[in-house]
Amino acid sequence: MTKRRKLNFANPLIEEFIQAKKSERRPSTLNRYRYVLYEFDRWLQARGKSLSSILVEDLGSFIAEKQEKGLSSNTVVVKLWAIKGFAKWLWYRDKLTEKNHKAFDEYYPDLPKNEDTRSALKPQEEKLILKKLGNQMFRMMFWVGNNYGLRCSEFSTLIVQNIDLENQKLQVHGKGNKYRRVGIPKGHIQTWQDWLTTREAYHLPHDHVFFSSNGKPTHRTIQRYFNKMSEQVYPLPEGISRDEVMQFKKDNWFTPHILRFTFATKLYLGGMPLLDISKALGHNSIRTTQIYLRIDEQKAHESYLNNAEKILGS
Repeated sequence: MTKRRKLNFANPLIEEFIQAKKSERRPSTLNRYRYVLYEFDRWLQARGKSLSSILVEDLGSFIAEKQEKGLSSNTVVVKLWAIKGFAKWLWYRDKLTEKNHKAFDEYYPDLPKNEDTRSALKPQEEKLILKKLGNQMFRMMFWVGNNYGLRCSEFSTLIVQNIDLENQKLQVHGKGNKYRRVGIPKGHIQTWQDWLTTREAYHLPHDHVFFSSNGKPTHRTIQRYFNKMSEQVYPLPEGISRDEVMQFKKDNWFTPHILRFTFATKLYLGGMPLLDISKALGHNSIRTTQIYLRIDEQKAHESYLNNAEKILGS
């Protein structure tokens, strides 16, 4: 395994940017951004350039080089957003030589999609999974993901104080260090109360709703828990190749993302307006929700016409 080269974290521009973004991004995200920006700074210096003189062409060359090295799409995207965000921040402070900051906004390389082939869970499958999950916390995590659409990181940051059963509100610590509120239906209150009572019996030294043997859960802890759940319900067949293992997991195993997609799909098929679904998911735009639900433009147009006929008439 190759080790990361140690970088000298001493660039005042980068550190100023990181400080400015502390209220908008999680510490873990900012740490990744910091490493990417110092890596990019070193890359520029090797070519006789500086951060304040970067052009879109420099960003394109840097990203292309990383793609050629076989980095995953997710890793490339982190590098891309870190540099684009930094360039925009420089431009607004008049510290960027490139005068067209929109060129950075509009730049986006071709990336292979790492899409889940797994479709949304069907009601009978949801019941089967709950029946096969013996661990009480696993059952609760599955239920929460399926009914509230939490991201993996949101499971790890959910605390008891976020659950307001009296006012039927769940406060979720989402992306960009932002909070959103999701309603708690009356029929869910007893399930929440039962789990909180069970949780109290563990006398935990923290307020996190879910936990690990080491204390507070991390993003990685949640991923590991969902892998364990999936393997309990859909054990890996024996004697299959590594590629077949990967395909089996994609086709059968469930992740917080799959449960989030299932949650959104149920709301959409139940007739909930896209704007409300978008808010429940923590999306910044309805367009993102459309893509998430795989609603194409033609279907959206047909749906509008059908409803317009009923509502608006002739």
